[in-house]
Parts: sequence; structure tokens; C-alpha cells
Amino acid sequence: MEIDRAQALDPSSRAILADKAVILDELGRRKESADLLQQIEKSDPSFISPHRYLKRLDLQNGDYRGYLAEQRQEAVLTDDASALRIADASEKGFAAGGAQGMFDAQRREQQKLFDEGKLDAYALAEISAQVGDKAEGLKYLKVAYDQHSQDMPRMGFDPAFKSLRGEAAFRELQAAMKLPYAEAGPR
Repeated sequence: MEIDRAQALDPSSRAILADKAVILDELGRRKESADLLQQIEKSDPSFISPHRYLKRLDLQNGDYRGYLAEQRQEAVLTDDASALRIADASEKGFAAGGAQGMFDAQRREQQKLFDEGKLDAYALAEISAQVGDKAEGLKYLKVAYDQHSQDMPRMGFDPAFKSLRGEAAFRELQAAMKLPYAEAGPR
């Protein structure tokens, strides 16, 4: 892999190691990915990327307590007031109603932040798709596309959109961005 060559050139680079973990996850090697991220996190707790990537892994794996912890840590490290509001809402929602309560509370808070102009439409598209609201997910993906969201290039392999991959509107956005179609791989 190219990432191995990058690592050989700079073996102490945390960024290269974090990117390698993401690639391992994409290849379906989740345990290896999580182990590497936890190792990076342990060696430098203030480095944001491992928290961000572990948050995604925990969510994909249904480890909601881990997800909430990483969500909060990322928000604290980035000193992002909006992310802290989302973390607070997610934690309260989880305490009151488990995973569904967490998703519902997170979605409500994200909608408020979006309406206030403090949240990218891509994040709202992700949570909408995750809670099974395909129409809202597609609507906010289109808004994110129109607003040139920096996250749009990853839409094709973002696990949040797995349920949308067969939708014509999703494929149209992929084609407009000249992105390859994601196959139902190891995710």
C-alpha cells in the first residue's frame, strides 16, 4: 500500500498513522484500525484525528458509549461550541432513550445549529440517513453539494449513506461529482 511507503518515509508521523487506520477500516480491517487509533490516542491524547476516527468506528460498531466519549473529546479538543452542544444533546438523549434517543436528540440539535448557520448540511444529511430518513438525507446532501461542502468527496464511501446508495438522487450526486460508485463491501 502507498500508506506503508509514506509510513516508511516518516515512521513517527501521527497523521500518517491515523490515515493508515482509516484505510485499514475501509479495507474491512476494523480491529486493526481501532487498535492503531487507540495506540495513537494513548501516545498523544490531544491529537484530534484518532478521536474523530474512533468516534466513527464506535458508531459503526454500535458502541454508543465509546461514540459519545469520543464525540465529547473531539468537541473539547477542537473547542467547538456547536460540537459541544451536539455532544450534550447526544448524551442526554442516550441517557433518556438509548441509541434511538441519542440519534433523535442529536438530529434535533443539529437541525437547530443548521438553521442558525452553524452546521454544515453534510452532517445533517449523515444523521438523517442514519435514522432512516432517506428523503431528508438526500435533501441535505443536495444542499451540501450546492454549498460545496468539503465533506462531499467522501459521500460515496461514508457508511452513514449505505441506505442511500441505491437511490437515483444519490447516484446523480455521485455522477455530478465524478465519484466512483461504492460497492457493498466489508462495511
